Amino acid sequence: MMYYLIRPDRSLKWLDFPRSAWTTVFEAGTDLSDIEWDAAERKLDTTTLRLAFREGIACREGIAVAVEDLLPHDEREKMRNLNPIRESMPGEDLVEALIPGSREQGRALNRGVNESRETFLAKAETELERALAVSPKDSLVDHWRSLGGFVPTPM
Repeated sequence: MMYYLIRPDRSLKWLDFPRSAWTTVFEAGTDLSDIEWDAAERKLDTTTLRLAFREGIACREGIAVAVEDLLPHDEREKMRNLNPIRESMPGEDLVEALIPGSREQGRALNRGVNESRETFLAKAETELERALAVSPKDSLVDHWRSLGGFVPTPM
């Protein structure tokens, strides 16, 4: 299972660890900061931190959060970053001349793809809203503050 370690300096580290090993780590009382983490390419944003306040695990260096707990945010961002398909496409005049009716068929297909994108985006927005509707854990917010971490508004 992959986790991110969010640090107060706004850096992230990541660790891919077998789910079965997490039980051993917790039973042994190991602080997650004692495990070797790798630098992450992901940048910290407010929504990631807000989700971590709900699902994370406090450790000496910050808050660890499972990648799966960030999926509502990641899915929404993925959908937002998909550009809608344009109504008309380059070269469609030539294709229409070769295959009459292809222009309207292509445009109908593009409209369907765009409608599907909008549907998935709306679903992703709803899932993120649901995840953020859960109250942040006061203990995690207090821990984060004690480390000097920035607390966003809204939390």
